[in-house]
Amino acid sequence: MRILSAKIVNYMGVKVFDAEFDQDTNVVEITGKNGQGKTGSLDGIWAAIAGKGVIAENPIREGEESALLEVNFGHVIATRKFKRKEGKEYTTTLTLTTPEGARFPKPQEMLNEFFNTIALDPIEFLRMDTKQQTLVFRSLISDFDFDDNDEQIKTSAEQRTNVNRDVKSLQARVDAFQLPTQLPENAIDESELIEQLASAQEKNQERRDELSRREASEDQIKKLRDTAAAQTDESENAVAHAVEAGKQLIAEAKAQADKLRSEAELRASELAVDATLNQQSADEIQADLEALAPVPDLINPAEIQEQIEAAKASNALFERKEEYHALKDKLRLKKQDAQGLDHTISELRKKAQVAVTSAQLPVPGIGFDEAGLTFKGLPLSQASKAEQIRVCCAIVAALNPELRICRISDGSLLDQESFELLEGFAKKYDMQVFIETVESSRQGAIVIEAGEIVEQN
Repeated sequence: MRILSAKIVNYMGVKVFDAEFDQDTNVVEITGKNGQGKTGSLDGIWAAIAGKGVIAENPIREGEESALLEVNFGHVIATRKFKRKEGKEYTTTLTLTTPEGARFPKPQEMLNEFFNTIALDPIEFLRMDTKQQTLVFRSLISDFDFDDNDEQIKTSAEQRTNVNRDVKSLQARVDAFQLPTQLPENAIDESELIEQLASAQEKNQERRDELSRREASEDQIKKLRDTAAAQTDESENAVAHAVEAGKQLIAEAKAQADKLRSEAELRASELAVDATLNQQSADEIQADLEALAPVPDLINPAEIQEQIEAAKASNALFERKEEYHALKDKLRLKKQDAQGLDHTISELRKKAQVAVTSAQLPVPGIGFDEAGLTFKGLPLSQASKAEQIRVCCAIVAALNPELRICRISDGSLLDQESFELLEGFAKKYDMQVFIETVESSRQGAIVIEAGEIVEQN
């Protein structure tokens, strides 16, 4: 669908723009000096079609009370009227009718069904940044949710960044880990050695206690034997003393002497008996001592303590080794996580590429990557001028499959070669291109002066 004619009255700087467009020509050139109403004329055509989103802030020409925009598509006519209120305020109405006058309900919704306001200007599309170009291009593929795919890639990329940060930190720790060449295969049970040390200390204490008991028995034997010897000596001395005393007392009193002798003999007999008993006790204790098992040798706890210290040192190395292996395992798992996220991101990007390659695109070989749009595997910006114009015209045409029109505001940026390329591609894609230039003398150009059409070259 094309525009057959357009009428712009009192819109922005335009007084009257009333033109029929040659349907055998694909490029409609609007030219003239700057500030004469070229932009306002094209803005008026677009405002009639696209609606409030592109209407000028102050649409009614200064000094006028109303404005009219009328665009004829042949089978339907879009008419938008403006009426001034106070100041810059205004009211606007839109009607969509047949040439016979029949009206369509909800005219703007109907126009929106076949009119896409995105990237209507191929030259402007070329001047967009790569991100904007990619967003416009992706809108051509409606059966794939690129935004959701991008969000998944972003989430995975953020996770990968965090994982790679962990990988870098763990790798640094692994690289800085120092271990001797000789490492224990297994940990040593220190508790067993500690039990051995405690047992040795207990046995040594038992040995000391046993030696003390035997020393006490030997002391008791000595004391008993000394007591028995003393008693024997005392018994013998008592008898001799009594005899001597008796001799002295004979003269004094024989009876008294006999008494002393009897007492001495009795005492000697008692002492002899006690001495015999003490000697027997000493013999019995001596026999008991001789019957005891030999006292065990003293256990040296220092040797066991050295074993414990050696076990501690060995276990410290073993723990260090285990810590190193645990760190390496953690690093290995983190690397696997990073590789998994790499794979996820790669698969998500492949899904997007598959969506592009399987779509019915207007130009074979067009696609996109992280840097932006590509053509035949290279950045679009590296394509030739002809290829760039071709790609942009094809994208704009695809965005508007029903209403095949587009607008180029900065047509003066195109040299003659580029203009001819544009004409060729417009014809190839059956597009009606409205282009604004400055003082062009090309045949068919509509010349605007002071807001009105003055001639057509």
